[in-house]
Amino acid sequence: MSSLGSKALPFSCQVPGCDQAGVTFPGVADADRRSAGEAHMKSKHQEYVADFEKDGGRVCDTCGKGYKGKKARTILSLHERLHDSCDWKVCDFCPYSAAQNGDVTKHILTCSMNPDRAPLTVKCKHCNEQVGTTSMSSHLAAHHGIGKFYKCLFCDHEVYVKNNLFDHIYNKHKANPVITSMEAIREIVYADSFPFVMRDGSGGSFGDVAAAPSSTETQGRRKKRARTNNSSSS
Repeated sequence: MSSLGSKALPFSCQVPGCDQAGVTFPGVADADRRSAGEAHMKSKHQEYVADFEKDGGRVCDTCGKGYKGKKARTILSLHERLHDSCDWKVCDFCPYSAAQNGDVTKHILTCSMNPDRAPLTVKCKHCNEQVGTTSMSSHLAAHHGIGKFYKCLFCDHEVYVKNNLFDHIYNKHKANPVITSMEAIREIVYADSFPFVMRDGSGGSFGDVAAAPSSTETQGRRKKRARTNNSSSS
């Protein structure tokens, strides 16, 4: 992990050569440390900031971290989020931060400062179109019929994203007696046993699809789950 992820970074001076570099600003709360940092910058580093910003550079008001280049303003705005909370997760290679680990992990894959970053786009071998690295599976399914597909149990509609099937059933089949509630749709669509087929783009048949459950069967599953929940909570 780079120093960007350290707890001390948001509240210690980052100006090169400062005698307080790496020393956490005083204060109990983050707001106090931020105020101490701003006071430190104004009292000791006004000349440094002025020189740094002559050529379009940008300097953080709290810690003195400076950035240059076309994206200096954008990168600085990302960096400044570090001063809002020490609990944010930080990219190993740049100041990007987020509240969720997953968002940072996804960012790192294509971070411009990551020497091992994945390419932003890759060429589809079926059509030579440049497709986003994280969007290839969706592209293959939507444009070439390749991948995992789910078929509606009430009609011939097919999708490659289960959430879309949920929306389809709600919008097109909610009058069906089986669909007694939103929960009933969830039971059907998100069941582990819901049928799917892996297609290779040849246009083959969907294969054997389980029949739609009866309203009695669906209600029975709900009652069974309710009994299970009641017994576990007692």
